[in-house]
Amino acid sequence: MVTHLEFHNRYMLLQAFEFLGLHMYGETWDGYEAWTKSTTGPKSLKKRSKKLREQILQLDLEIIPLRKKVTLEVNKAEQDRLNNIIAEIQSQINQLHEEYVKLPKDFDMIDSDKERFERRETVYNTIWDAAVMNKFMLFCGQHMIIDLPRWSKEPGFSLNIVLSMVRAPSQIASRRGPVSVEKEQFKSWCFDVPRLVDTLEIVKPPSLEQQAEYHILRIIRENPNLRRDDVIDQVCKILSGLSERACYRAWRKCVPIEKTQPGRRRE
Repeated sequence: MVTHLEFHNRYMLLQAFEFLGLHMYGETWDGYEAWTKSTTGPKSLKKRSKKLREQILQLDLEIIPLRKKVTLEVNKAEQDRLNNIIAEIQSQINQLHEEYVKLPKDFDMIDSDKERFERRETVYNTIWDAAVMNKFMLFCGQHMIIDLPRWSKEPGFSLNIVLSMVRAPSQIASRRGPVSVEKEQFKSWCFDVPRLVDTLEIVKPPSLEQQAEYHILRIIRENPNLRRDDVIDQVCKILSGLSERACYRAWRKCVPIEKTQPGRRRE
């Protein structure tokens, strides 16, 4: 059983951040973006952080009596009206909380530059949005998949680019862990991200085997009980130019040994 991080097939979060930055910005990307803060300075950052916390607290205070009213209300129409109001307020809370947890940590920042900071925020938000939509999986440690939409709404959560580290909510896992992403899965997704600056080709189109690794991981994630040969069959149908032997090679590269189930018997 593998008990260590497989660095040969994973990017740490900071590496993925740099890879995407180079893809999107080409030579404009100078590698200092992860450590750059807004030119407005730490006071502005603290002020924004405080304001967000106050707004979240105010909405929390508004939602509590509404929830009590719903439990006491016997009229179905009135219950529905109150639940709609609660849902709207909760949506506002979720948006504010997401902005709060995505705020840069000032102690990681060593430089101030407006354009560099804007590049940082664009790339970070692109990774965040893609992870929320399950375009690729973020891992905490070796095997724990980070459920970003759920974790980010819980108290205590934080995601640090510079340290490639996540602090999980206490009710999910009371520990911190290194954050990584499967290389081929991330690169396959990255190739479809639009470039924002005209540049030389930074990311080559993934090979058929690399595409197979992406589809294998996607199918396993969506159907965790499928056996290996069933997954291989699906991938070969998706990638008509890929041989079955190449597909099995891709499987061996990207699927942890302990997750491999025996295939069906061949007649």
